[in-house]
Amino acid sequence: MQSTEANRKRMDTKSAEVLRDPGAKAILTHLVNVPSRERDFMRLMEEGCDPETEARAREFIENYGALRFSEGSPESLTGVAIVAALFRQAWTAGEDERRIQGVNQALELIIADRKLSLSPQTDAFRAKSPGPLEVPVYRANFRTGEWTPKARDLADALAMELMHSRRMLHICERPDCGRYFVKEFSRDRYCSIPCSEEMRRVGQRTWAKGSRAKSSSKSSAKRKTRKKRK
Repeated sequence: MQSTEANRKRMDTKSAEVLRDPGAKAILTHLVNVPSRERDFMRLMEEGCDPETEARAREFIENYGALRFSEGSPESLTGVAIVAALFRQAWTAGEDERRIQGVNQALELIIADRKLSLSPQTDAFRAKSPGPLEVPVYRANFRTGEWTPKARDLADALAMELMHSRRMLHICERPDCGRYFVKEFSRDRYCSIPCSEEMRRVGQRTWAKGSRAKSSSKSSAKRKTRKKRK
């Protein structure tokens, strides 16, 4: 069985690899689309994941590695679901001050210089150990007088990406989709090419239907005019 330190190094390497490709935006999009019982948040905290959420959380960990928890443990699956639910607040925050404060608290807890635990038996984030993570969240540059954010793990990297992309968060406008995603361009409305193409076809059908109705209305009006002239 691998030691904790060996596993940590392997996970650090995996996190670094996936952050290069496919990148933080793609990983963030996958994370926030992990489903959870958001309307019964305390139940999720106390009881853990339902089967669908567990499967999606496991898929996330298999693809990208754990956020900040031991790979394969029940705690890690619940942690993915909870962080996904917390991050989703950012997509619907708008100008709602209460929601914005909720997003702020979620980001601050993740970036906090402590190891965090999300156990199914606890009702909130709690410190798993009093010591800080091995790597500081900010790096000092005395020459420039600046502090540079430095992600210690995948959770930090995604929290930083969420903040960086805050003006590009969107929900797919295709009625049958509604997927959360990060826009590449400010005019993006749909999460993928298939959704965009489908809505383009819907628009074309709507336009054609309206055009036929307009043409039919004009023809009817012309017939009525001819009858009046007779």
